[in-house]
Amino acid sequence: MQLSELLMEWPCNVKGSIRIDVESVSENSKQISTKTLFCARKGEGKNGMHFIREAIANGAVCIAVEDERYFDSYDEEVPIIWVPNILKFIAYAAATFSGHPSEVMTVIAVTGTNGKTTTTHFIHQLLQRFQKQSLLIGTNGVFLGTEKLAVNEDSLTTMRPIPFQQLLSRSLEEGIEYIVLEASSQGLASYRLDYTNIDIGVFLNLGEDHIEAHGSVERYKQAKMRLIDLSDMIIVNGQDPFCRSVGIISKKPSLQFNLMPKTDIFYEKLLEREGFSNYFVQFQQTESIITFPFTADFLIENAMAAVSVCLQIGLSLQQIAKYTLELTLPEGRMQTYYTQKGVKVIIDYAHTADALEALLKAVSNSLAGELHLVFSCGGNRDKMKRVKMGAVASKYADYVYLTTDNCRNENPIDINLEIIEGFHSNQRYEMLLD
Repeated sequence: MQLSELLMEWPCNVKGSIRIDVESVSENSKQISTKTLFCARKGEGKNGMHFIREAIANGAVCIAVEDERYFDSYDEEVPIIWVPNILKFIAYAAATFSGHPSEVMTVIAVTGTNGKTTTTHFIHQLLQRFQKQSLLIGTNGVFLGTEKLAVNEDSLTTMRPIPFQQLLSRSLEEGIEYIVLEASSQGLASYRLDYTNIDIGVFLNLGEDHIEAHGSVERYKQAKMRLIDLSDMIIVNGQDPFCRSVGIISKKPSLQFNLMPKTDIFYEKLLEREGFSNYFVQFQQTESIITFPFTADFLIENAMAAVSVCLQIGLSLQQIAKYTLELTLPEGRMQTYYTQKGVKVIIDYAHTADALEALLKAVSNSLAGELHLVFSCGGNRDKMKRVKMGAVASKYADYVYLTTDNCRNENPIDINLEIIEGFHSNQRYEMLLD
């Protein structure tokens, strides 16, 4: 492809010839092959502008920047282009060089402060039951069927656009029909999913995690709502006020699943027993009894989101009901073990106040003895949630062990002292950093 073809519909300024061949795009100066366009973007720790000469030395045939001052002073022989949004341009170039694979696949993207991993795993599992080839991309990795694939990429919930589009292209060649992915607020805000044709966007909930990373609650909401524009239709959790409002303001076709009657997909609990629950579900003119292998309300919401996706792609309630009992939780989500002394141990990824409360509430409902909680919070981000998580922990836990959780550059003691501010006065606890 000539550079002129790539830039045909893209606003930019150019120095040098656009009559050159380009075959790939990279944002890593060390990963340059012949005919590569190098995009110099700012990262959290490094600035791609500092690696332009290295990229040229390694064979880059063109440079893209969004810094106008650098563009104006540029004097290298290799052509340079200025674009107004380098992150969006990277997504565009990645999709273009990969042949826009999402246009001939069914892409399902799930966003929400909590439950993205569980919901995407449920969707993936149901698709497999109906012999539909699907690829799952998210926090726990990349899965083809039950096999976890080795992907040489940062451990991000939502992949960066270049490896993401390349993965879609390879999947298409291998006959994969469906892509199921987690759409994080950071991924949406940094345009990682732009120029991806998303057939179904799912909105689960809005909590308070990652607000500091976005600067405000409103900017956090705006990041989530970018999924509306990227999706052909949306599915929303009617139990969550934000998601419900998304369904109202969206001009895209939408489905709402809710415990309230006269909803697109209405569900109501009938029976709960020994870790299982039966629900009456109604969709359009059909109805069915669906059994789930768990009772926690938040897991039912995740499962109903998956059921709603399956209904949208053309499966019936009766078909889906055959397999919901086989749903299994992903690694790190309410994993349960028993010690030799009979102590029940549950490991869960809950890292927000809402998620922690949903988890502890569910555990408390079937608890005969004491509840001991081991947890902490991550460093250098979302500090406002620490005291709230402390309050939730103190509300449900008989005893709390405060430890470490990816402290980054913060002192773990300081993090735990902020959590302790949320405890009630007679809370039993101790700090065990190791």
